[in-house]
Amino acid sequence: MRVRVREETLLEPILSASPGTGGDLSFMRRKAALASAMFLAHQEVGVFVLGRSTAVQELVMLISSGDDIGTAAAAETLCLAASNEQGRALLAPVIESGTLDALLDSPNARARSAAASAIAKLGVASKALDTNSSDTDRLLNTAMLLLKGAEDVEQQEGKKLDAAAAAEDQANSARVTTERAVEVIAALITKSAVKDEIAHGSGRCTQALPRLCAACKDGRSAVAYGLAHIFASLTVTNKDVQRRQLAEKEMDITPEQLEELQRITKQKNDDDEEEDTPQRVAFRTQKIVQNDGIRALVRLADGASESTQLQVAMALRQIAVEVPVRGSMVQHGAFRVCSDLASSPKASVKCVREAAWCLGKILVTTNPNVLTEAQRLDAIPPLMRLLKDHHADELMHFEALLGLTNLASVDDATKNRITSEKGGVRALEYLQFSDHELVRRAATECMTNLLPHPKVVEHLRGESKRLSPDPIERTPMGAPCALCTS
Repeated sequence: MRVRVREETLLEPILSASPGTGGDLSFMRRKAALASAMFLAHQEVGVFVLGRSTAVQELVMLISSGDDIGTAAAAETLCLAASNEQGRALLAPVIESGTLDALLDSPNARARSAAASAIAKLGVASKALDTNSSDTDRLLNTAMLLLKGAEDVEQQEGKKLDAAAAAEDQANSARVTTERAVEVIAALITKSAVKDEIAHGSGRCTQALPRLCAACKDGRSAVAYGLAHIFASLTVTNKDVQRRQLAEKEMDITPEQLEELQRITKQKNDDDEEEDTPQRVAFRTQKIVQNDGIRALVRLADGASESTQLQVAMALRQIAVEVPVRGSMVQHGAFRVCSDLASSPKASVKCVREAAWCLGKILVTTNPNVLTEAQRLDAIPPLMRLLKDHHADELMHFEALLGLTNLASVDDATKNRITSEKGGVRALEYLQFSDHELVRRAATECMTNLLPHPKVVEHLRGESKRLSPDPIERTPMGAPCALCTS
């Protein structure tokens, strides 16, 4: 209530003024800039400002004036309003008049990028952007042109001998244009056709993926999450995403059954079926690696927020599915980043799990002797925590066990680190009795490789006295115990 009183007290004199009584075009520009600033500072206040009786109409008038600065300011306000549920409700007059669609063809790059971002946000919110939609095609075309134009501006920046202020303004324009292009692509990236076009290029932009990789500066940038989300989407099929979401919600239903249910309830049409196959994901992953995408993700992990960290960890884990690229992941710093994320107290539980799983995948086929001693030892605690994670699935446990099995074969230092983990040997023993045969085998192999470490020998000698006479029940412990008692 206090916030609302302050709004009315401080903003009412400005908002009640009109272009006719308050000034000319410059006044309308300042009013649009005020609305943008309010949305950035506090969305509720921004909605209050835009909700004034003539606010939206004034923005339309400013766009219709043809003034470049005014058009860009008004388009920016509309873009920010589209990010808010209450703000979207206020944009009906702009949508009905076709103002947003017209801005897609504007010669002003900032206005064009803001309009594309606004339309993408509105389309995602209303679930109106189909794969074959003309709106989707236009938005993607605009995003590609903006991405290309932003890079051209950056390349020309060093060639021009303008004043410092002009150069700074040009750099800011390129940054904003890139941010808007990334927003649009991130909104459309769930479409299979968009994924393939980003990865392989097309007539409208042959270098989309290299430009996205180049835009990955660090995790503190405004587009860090959007870029990480794009890479995470490129490296997975849509069915795998559905399967993961259903598993997280503990729903006993497959993606195929969900699609059939959606068709029956007319939530999904047969024309919406997408063929996003593992083979296409493998091709896209190769393109990402070829365009230095691993280093790009490593840069995004630096100073990233919790949500960005999760997207980076997911992208790296999904890239690690392809065996040939695992060596490149070690060389380009992805192994180190996953170790850091899996051990970070600030990372979310999902991020820690994804990063540890990525470490396990890499170690399955990577010779541990090519790693430094620090890399080997730093990878052990995250893998041991993953083995003790009851929410992790059997594939995570299996690959973590194989990774530990390889590490345990190196030297006494790795054996000491594994056995010194609290409850480490007990966790391995527990997994020897898993319901899944491959998990049982992997746990037994890991225990065998830890021999003849004194702690393991002592533990297994005690277990051999308690083994059941039934050969079926003592099978998982048979090999290690035989080595200890022979």
